[in-house]
Amino acid sequence: MTVPALPDRQSATNPARLPALADPTGPPVRRSAGPVAKAAATAARAAGGGGLVAGAVAAWQAGVPWWAAAGGLAGTAATSRVSAKRAAQAGRLRLDESDPLAAIRAQAEKAGGGAFIGLDHGRGGIVHAPAESAVLVLGPPRRGKSTSVVIPSVLTAPGAVVSTSTKPDVLMATAPARSRYGTVWAFDPTGQADLPDGVRRLRWSPLDAAGDWGAAKRIAAAMVGASPAAKGTRHESHWTSRASALLGPLLYAAASVRMETRDVVGWVLSGDVDTANMILEHVADRGDADADLACMVLGGVQRAADQERQSIWSATADVIDVYTTGQALDSCERSNWEPHQFTASADTVYVAAPAEHQAAVAPLVVALIEAVRDAQYQRHRAAELAGIPAGKPVTLALDEVANIAPIASLPALVSEAGGQGLHTIAAVQDLSQVRGRWGSDIADGFLSLFQHLVVLPGIRDTKTLEALSVICGEWDRPQTSTTRTRTKSREPFKVRSQSISLAQTTNFSTTRQRQLPPGEIYGMPDGQALYLSGSGWRHITLAPHYTHPRWQTALASAPGRIVVWGHPDTHQQPAHTQEQAQARAAHPARAGRALHHRHDRHQASQPGPGDLAGAGGQGGREHTDQAGSGHERRPGGPAPDGLDGAAAPQPDRRSDDGRGLSAGREGAAQ
Repeated sequence: MTVPALPDRQSATNPARLPALADPTGPPVRRSAGPVAKAAATAARAAGGGGLVAGAVAAWQAGVPWWAAAGGLAGTAATSRVSAKRAAQAGRLRLDESDPLAAIRAQAEKAGGGAFIGLDHGRGGIVHAPAESAVLVLGPPRRGKSTSVVIPSVLTAPGAVVSTSTKPDVLMATAPARSRYGTVWAFDPTGQADLPDGVRRLRWSPLDAAGDWGAAKRIAAAMVGASPAAKGTRHESHWTSRASALLGPLLYAAASVRMETRDVVGWVLSGDVDTANMILEHVADRGDADADLACMVLGGVQRAADQERQSIWSATADVIDVYTTGQALDSCERSNWEPHQFTASADTVYVAAPAEHQAAVAPLVVALIEAVRDAQYQRHRAAELAGIPAGKPVTLALDEVANIAPIASLPALVSEAGGQGLHTIAAVQDLSQVRGRWGSDIADGFLSLFQHLVVLPGIRDTKTLEALSVICGEWDRPQTSTTRTRTKSREPFKVRSQSISLAQTTNFSTTRQRQLPPGEIYGMPDGQALYLSGSGWRHITLAPHYTHPRWQTALASAPGRIVVWGHPDTHQQPAHTQEQAQARAAHPARAGRALHHRHDRHQASQPGPGDLAGAGGQGGREHTDQAGSGHERRPGGPAPDGLDGAAAPQPDRRSDDGRGLSAGREGAAQ
């Protein structure tokens, strides 16, 4: 019996063990052909490259058998197709030498505008996730989360970017390139981070986003959810809910009369609820029904038992603990940044808090992300109502999301944001981090929230490895067993008679086993990653920004230093973008209501701080009108630093090729 050959482990049934793919930019593999087939192919080329028909005629004239000529011509055609395919892949990997930075951005936008994943030479070279999908990066420290995924994704993001990280690596690597297209901001609530020249300190307060009662509640819930207050306690959900119920009305009361953040901090630390109550009652008398609701919520907190009420105030104090220093309070006064303008730009916000303060600033980072989310959702809805394109997506590059940006509503954000122009890239070390921050229930389904997963080598958490191994599926491994028997026999009454018989039995079976055991996921070679998307998976090659020629070429074409748009001490709102102008032209009233926050709804009717002096008001907040974002990109405005006497370069809002910067960019790089 003929025993069939067993399938090699390096086969399609187990793609994890496929050999490394050849470089698509290398020469095509040509298989040798027989002399007759070579003669047929040569005859075809001699006939002027007319294709298979010309080759067949030339072969017939040369006396080549038809069967040999057909084989030779088919092999030649297949080789030509392979050469054309690899040439196309090489073209996609090759950058425009005149402007490599613009080229990688254009390639990313054409590929969907989402995160850069890596290189897969077998499927077109460059792998980008679509902007409508969320991306999760799993990997231990120093294995390439930032260098291979986050930094390339920030470089190629076509729209605005919010980047969080526990280290300044992302800012230092991408700020000059990002400054070519928009303002580079650094959000440091502590005011202690050392920033490179050209990076603008972002001044913003949660009060700026709390002018609407619904927004005030969302901001309060986000801040409390990111705070260590009540974490790990027996009734954690109760305490976080009650702390949100206290902080929300306080924020809304202060925002309604444009008071300062230091006023809210004073109320919380002193347990003063009377001032906020008086403000809300006064605003409610002016016809604001939301103020009446906020007053009722605040009254419910005050009616709690003494011990419970004290615990609520204590938990709320933990939330605003970062604002107990003068530097932190100064960082939120005279706001120079506005989320609606940001989402319609190509600006970049880097969270730059020192490592020792990251737990304290996490509530404010989450509040800022919540404000960006609200602004982007409103922008997307306004575009839909106006019947115009929604514009470029906003990217949230959340490296070490469990530490610096622990968004309590992350599952909801991941599931709904993609359809509203908000692209999320979350990076964690493993599922144990998720379990510690969001709990076991969310950790168990965390991998299912993200449509695209990038797994780096070196993960040691067994639950994470087991979950990934199960997701990768199983396969039926063929097995063959052979049994050989030898039998001796003697005929009766014959002394020297003996016979020997041999028998062989072969059995075929299959064994169900994992395509990728946990050990293989852990032991992937450096420079390789596991990429899961849809219902499939494959190995890809990482492309770190500091070694791969693609990024080195693009970064070399970036400005020599960070370009400053406008003057950092001015508070002037940029001119409306082309996208907003189109929305207003199509539906002025409807687009205006959606594109602007409801914070200014009561500016004409609400009392100022001086009106409440006799009612317990504690001083007024110096009003900075909504023209206070500090972008200053109007023609004829102040020139960027280092460009004295030259016209200020203007960001190109219409395309990503950088042509709108021309001489201004060249001057800034000198």
